[in-house]
Amino acid sequence: LGRGFTVEELRTAGLQPRYAQTVGVAVDWRRRNKSEESLKANVARLEAYKASLVILKKGDSAPAQVKTVLQPLPAPDNTIVM
Repeated sequence: LGRGFTVEELRTAGLQPRYAQTVGVAVDWRRRNKSEESLKANVARLEAYKASLVILKKGDSAPAQVKTVLQPLPAPDNTIVM
């Protein structure tokens, strides 16, 4: 519950800090780990996030599991009510 994950936590979880920012992970460049317990807990959180992360490359179609989750946006209602 700070401002992001430390660089050490990210690297332990197998993420580069700059890449982590592009996939929605907050990085706190100034924070340092003070205890081994918090390091392990945050690495576990990052690995759980990585497991549920779906990254689509440009031009690829969405996998079947993602298609069922995505909902189409409703068409805008352009009628004028007076």
